[in-house]
Amino acid sequence: MNKRKKNELTAEQQAKAECDAKITLKKKEGYSEELPGDKHELGSISLDDIPKEFCPAKPISDCPQSVLNSHETIAQRKYNGHCVFLVKGKKKEKIYSRRMEDLTPQCKDLPFIKDQMSLVSPGEFVLSEVTFEHAKLGKEIPRFVAQVIRNETPSEAMARYKELLKEGKFFCRPFDILFHKHKFAGDKNYIDRWALLGSLKLIDTIDFLHWWGPESVMVEEARKNNWEGFVLRNIDKSQISYSMDGKAHREGSYKFKFTKTGDFVVDKVLKGKSGKHSQFYSKFSIIEYSTNGDVIDRGYVGPGTLTHEQLIELTNEIDTGKRSIPFVVEITYQSLHDETGKLEFGIIERLREDKKPEECVTEE
Repeated sequence: MNKRKKNELTAEQQAKAECDAKITLKKKEGYSEELPGDKHELGSISLDDIPKEFCPAKPISDCPQSVLNSHETIAQRKYNGHCVFLVKGKKKEKIYSRRMEDLTPQCKDLPFIKDQMSLVSPGEFVLSEVTFEHAKLGKEIPRFVAQVIRNETPSEAMARYKELLKEGKFFCRPFDILFHKHKFAGDKNYIDRWALLGSLKLIDTIDFLHWWGPESVMVEEARKNNWEGFVLRNIDKSQISYSMDGKAHREGSYKFKFTKTGDFVVDKVLKGKSGKHSQFYSKFSIIEYSTNGDVIDRGYVGPGTLTHEQLIELTNEIDTGKRSIPFVVEITYQSLHDETGKLEFGIIERLREDKKPEECVTEE
């Protein structure tokens, strides 16, 4: 390489340089130079420094009839909050978001997470859902969770947590386990993984039950009690995996919701035409991506459940450049129009700070 130049390399030097570059890349992906020996069993992983590209599998949005109507299906309540990973390695304790953002500084001292983490043993990678249940409304409010666990500073996170305790209660509910005693556990079926969770004696683990079908009494009761829905798994096909390229595989579990909910991209914002709505952005252009990367127009939606104060704050963030467009929102809707493909009766439920626009790929 670079013949007749000061930095000329021989074939051997170039080969070594390329090899070193590949080794550096693999280290960033989580590989280690440490060989298994007396203290390190073959197949184990320390879990101390998990790369950002690490990505556990996610549930599939639309549940197939073969799972909905099967006697081999098991169900869990689907809580409406934020997914959080509790990870304890050989030397470090970490709390991650679904996208492997390090939430440890602002979350480690929050009592509902701290108490749970104290029961997690070294070598465990536990998937949990953090929720806030409003005492008077009797329902979950995910935006309150975001205001605490995604706060920029630990002191502000704790202050907001104490303030919200006047209105309800926070929970950290483990629902799955990916690594157990430093070894991958996703190749086990869900019943076996749930037993592993039970062996850790964690607080508020989400129990599972046998599914009775979409028209059953259990579904009616869940609707009455303001459940968001269920997560369903086929007993024999409930294994999960992970990727090392930041892309979530969708397998092993399915969502069954009482209303259709999805994450969409806001690619354009408009202020209202008159009155108080003219002061802030209250009309949002919504898009989604096809598996080929093509943009799919899903029409316009209004502010939905976003409060007046939230809209003012959102407007200020966009105008000052603190929030860039596009960004992701969660929308509840009745259906997609057969001809136009646009959302019918779409309502914004919350901003999805934990998702990137490129993750909003349609499954239809």
